[in-house]
Amino acid sequence: MKLVRRPSVAKYYITGVTALLYALMLPMNEPAHFAVFAIVEVLIFLLSGLVFKGKKEFVPAEAEKPKEKPKEEPKKEEEKPSRTGNPEVDKIIDEGNGYLKKLRAANDAIPDEALSDCIDRMERASSDIFKFIAENPAKAPQIRKFMNYYLPTTLKLLGSYQRLASQSVKGETITSTMFNIAGMMHTVADAFEKQLDSLFGDEAMDISADITVFETLLKQEGFVEDKKEEG
Repeated sequence: MKLVRRPSVAKYYITGVTALLYALMLPMNEPAHFAVFAIVEVLIFLLSGLVFKGKKEFVPAEAEKPKEKPKEEPKKEEEKPSRTGNPEVDKIIDEGNGYLKKLRAANDAIPDEALSDCIDRMERASSDIFKFIAENPAKAPQIRKFMNYYLPTTLKLLGSYQRLASQSVKGETITSTMFNIAGMMHTVADAFEKQLDSLFGDEAMDISADITVFETLLKQEGFVEDKKEEG
């Protein structure tokens, strides 16, 4: 609320009445008469305005309109620098890390120790696989099936196991299905570890070739004697 003064209309009535009386009582046939008339009426208007100042009253204060903020241009998303030099490989690694988190969550939710041990093996193998791909981006195509089928299917089976395990009453069908899933996880853990092992195939061949060349050189230099075959 704010206090304002409403102007009085009395000065208008007084000025109008005096103008009428002046015109009736005093001569108005010469220019000088009109000049005097105008001066008198202005003085009466001003004096009546000083006497009748009007009333003070409270009125609702108008809320100030908030200043519109200048529209900010949408910020362009900064492109994250590629960690491997290959955005596609970086995407594979990020997706892989997401799968690892889901494996960890499933592991935490499943109390069965034997099944938990299998998931531990999967986590370790998967983590090493993604580390290997980060260091060897050219090998990324070798884990395409691992990413597109092995991991999602494994998580799907673990999700089914959790839903079945949460049932208060476990009949023969539920128990049998849980048993089959748990048994399958041993095979899956082996497959994950073999997938990791297969990534080192080329490196193992290179190492074997290096060993053969190195051994041959040592023999030529006389540092290694050929083993004689026993008859």
